[in-house]
Amino acid sequence: MLEAFSTPPIAVTFESFTDVAFWTGVGIIAGTYTIFALGLQLNVGFTGIFNFGQAAFMAIGAYAMAILTTDTGISFWLSLPIAVLIAIAFGLVVGLPSLRLRTRSRAGSPASAGPTCQTCSRSSSSSGRSPSR
Repeated sequence: MLEAFSTPPIAVTFESFTDVAFWTGVGIIAGTYTIFALGLQLNVGFTGIFNFGQAAFMAIGAYAMAILTTDTGISFWLSLPIAVLIAIAFGLVVGLPSLRLRTRSRAGSPASAGPTCQTCSRSSSSSGRSPSR
């Protein structure tokens, strides 16, 4: 009876620790959140201004990336720079006119992009929801 339990069964495999695709995915996610956290540190940590515009532009880039890869069938690596350019274009549309504003209004213009993006995504029919009003 004791001989049956002399060798414990191995239930854990360590294939994921040596899989290159797994670590590539982990690195991409970690790098994305690191860049995002550093940007928030600059906005909130040093200036004390809560700027949700950065989250809006990240959401625009992520949504553009999702649409490009799923609906159009473009590869990940080709749609990545396109999504970045789309997010940059939205940033320029909001940011360039705000340069003409004075002191506090200048900070408020990009910060209002966050709630505006949230409202637009909630009322958009392409996000899977119908308009509530």
